[in-house]
Amino acid sequence: MRPRCLTENDFTAVEKLFLATFPHTPEDDFLISWEFRSKENSMGIFNAKGLVGFVIASYHRSSGTSLYIDYFALKPEYRGSGLGTNFLLQLVTDAFDSNSSIHLYPERDELVPWYERNGFRKTHGGYYVFHSYKTRAQTRVHKMLGLA
Repeated sequence: MRPRCLTENDFTAVEKLFLATFPHTPEDDFLISWEFRSKENSMGIFNAKGLVGFVIASYHRSSGTSLYIDYFALKPEYRGSGLGTNFLLQLVTDAFDSNSSIHLYPERDELVPWYERNGFRKTHGGYYVFHSYKTRAQTRVHKMLGLA
């Protein structure tokens, strides 16, 4: 398995996995996210057969340090294997190393415990966030993840 930045050549494979993973989300939402994605932070995981998973992310316009994960998807046969966790932890590690944060809205409620185990906390606005800055709570998270 090898991660790399998504390119225009990956569009069809990403779109196919998006439609299978997010059947209730309008395709137009995907097209907007794809168009405005961060080309450096929107990644795909590939094996010899092709795309296995992806993350589409963008930076908030008012802050260059807040990464927003629009969509995170993994083919069903790879879920539960640790691949998604490793992929997410790489994003978290990169955010920690660059002193930034990651924001997301979990697509399904059953994913909330997974995001929480991987350093995300619910905000008053209802979204989940990983912060690199140091507070007592965040320092515990950083230690738990092996970042501090």
